[in-house]
Amino acid sequence: MWTQSIANPNQQIYITKKGSGYELSAVSARNGQTYYVTFGSISSVNGYYCGYENSEASAATLQFKEVPAVVIPEGADWENAKVYERNKERAHATYMPYPSTKAMKADGQRYDKPWLDPTGANFLSLNGTWKLRWSEGAKPVLLGKDDFWGDGVSTEGSAWNDITVPSCLEMNGYGLPMYVNVDYPFEDQQPYVRMKAGLKNSVGSYRRDFTLPAGWENKRVFLHFDGIYSAAYVYVNGNEVGYTEGANNVSEFDITKYLRTGKNNVAVQVIRWSDGSYLEGQDMWHMSGIHRDVYLVATPKTYLADHYIKATVTPGSTTVATGSAATSVDLTVCNRDKTAAKKTVTVTLFDPAGKEVKKMKSDFVFAAGDSLKTQTVDFGTLSGVKLWSAETPTLYTFTFSQSQDGKEEEAFSTKYGFRKIDLSKGYLEVNGRRTYLKGANTQDTDPLHGRSISTDLMLKDIAMMKQSNMNTVRTSHYPRHAKMMAMFDHFGLFVVDEADMELHRNWEGSKTIINNTDWTGAIVDRNVRNTLRDRNHPSVVFWSLGNESGSGLNIMAAYNAVRKLDNRYIHYEGSTRDKAEGTDIHSVMYPAMDAWRSGTTGPVTSDVNHPNTNKPYFMCEYAHAMGNAVGNLREYWEAMEGSQMGVGGCIWDWVDQSIYSYDAIKQSIDKEWIPCLYHRI
Repeated sequence: MWTQSIANPNQQIYITKKGSGYELSAVSARNGQTYYVTFGSISSVNGYYCGYENSEASAATLQFKEVPAVVIPEGADWENAKVYERNKERAHATYMPYPSTKAMKADGQRYDKPWLDPTGANFLSLNGTWKLRWSEGAKPVLLGKDDFWGDGVSTEGSAWNDITVPSCLEMNGYGLPMYVNVDYPFEDQQPYVRMKAGLKNSVGSYRRDFTLPAGWENKRVFLHFDGIYSAAYVYVNGNEVGYTEGANNVSEFDITKYLRTGKNNVAVQVIRWSDGSYLEGQDMWHMSGIHRDVYLVATPKTYLADHYIKATVTPGSTTVATGSAATSVDLTVCNRDKTAAKKTVTVTLFDPAGKEVKKMKSDFVFAAGDSLKTQTVDFGTLSGVKLWSAETPTLYTFTFSQSQDGKEEEAFSTKYGFRKIDLSKGYLEVNGRRTYLKGANTQDTDPLHGRSISTDLMLKDIAMMKQSNMNTVRTSHYPRHAKMMAMFDHFGLFVVDEADMELHRNWEGSKTIINNTDWTGAIVDRNVRNTLRDRNHPSVVFWSLGNESGSGLNIMAAYNAVRKLDNRYIHYEGSTRDKAEGTDIHSVMYPAMDAWRSGTTGPVTSDVNHPNTNKPYFMCEYAHAMGNAVGNLREYWEAMEGSQMGVGGCIWDWVDQSIYSYDAIKQSIDKEWIPCLYHRI
């Protein structure tokens, strides 16, 4: 008898309707042929077996009898593919709420540079010192209410230590970083997390107090996480608020009903390896913890929850610098308490010099019981618009003001660039001019802080990219911090905006995740959240559904979900590789100049003109530079430039991912050597 294994294609039986019954079949992992269940004998045992018969004419037709459903208890949240969030807010465009337009414009630095921390906003940073309890073992041990998340739990005593948030636990001496590429540190027994011999899972239990700002008592308050690896439970004042997976997507929770005047507490229990880790098999250092910013924001009880700016640009006939733009904005107002209300939202467009271009208003009338309304304000066709590109990153400003009975309740602003991205001729045009994407794949990496990178380091990377004449970033293989997206808009870099998904262990062969409906919700969720957050950014030229995950029904579900939300082109190399649907671009990795590497990765010199999918040709990874000199660039670009369908490519990858050990960092801190450890200088 063979050992049972869900990853073995020979044990994956397909049930297909045939007449009044069903056929059973399997696809051989050895030769790719389909074999049918037929009646026969094997090893002197009579009965049905799957093997040897590859003729459908030999297939048995089976009948199935309906029996009462058997309820199988679900596993823990962190070992359940169908549970990837509880009570999280729907994703939305990034914004920072202020009490008034006057307060918003008084914060001039952030109004111009949206990655800066705000002043005068309805905002409270929770970055800084938290208390931590940490444990590790073969299985994660979660602390309970009395020991951890209860309202009156004390953080005094030796069980608790201080830790800075955001940061990675492993860079602070809690567990070891793991550089993992193809495999998992746990057995491939989806969705369960069974650590391999000698490896451990861990739990970081974070807690801190905060004081509710004056005036927030009658507002709606959200707790916002920009990133947590990999699964987390969230508690406020002794109440369980929710659960999250998706390490590099925003997690936001409405905590209004749990708050009180004065002192409050928040607790977050982070599990390092979860079922979400099956979707996070990227080629990088793997660490855990609250690795990005944490903060609170306050809005009116009925509030402007989302805004989506849409523009159809027609470049000028004599210049690509200006054009016209048919412009509208979708506004979504949430009335969660379902009370009767009337809100007026005013949207104003300002040109790059700060001059008002046009102002529009929309009244939202809620009857008792109404909870959500989306309305569109139409700016019509704007003429003489200065267009955005990586070379000329011209940004306009949309401001949003919500009022009731003439009294302003909230205001925020969004930078926006008008541009046209077009692949209709088989190659890329930006604002009517042929453009090549000359970029690199990037990682969030810092030698001292691991996967927690500072605003200063983001700016340093972007300055070096511009100095290197790069014009493109592929966010391999997860979304970047929202503040970095604002930098890409401001300084001018095209972005291939990739969702947080890589199934490298299950990339080829059986592909047990990408075709398993248990995982559809989580895969779609990661893509939808990325799209909803970033679709106002002009820098985004393509959406990317993930990396090295194979093709199948879950890719198509993600593709269709993203397409409903935005009309940008969608990239996914796995669909090209498998000759499948689910990409608008012919995307390849590491093509040879004059030879075939696979059935879908042909020579650059021919494919750049005639790819077999007849889609625009893009090298999402090429010129592998990890520990190597970057060679053959001249040959690649001689083939690319002037080609019929070449779009460009992104080198793997931007910067050395090396990190210092915790012991070296601690020794350097003790000896005040920290400045000597930095590179990128």
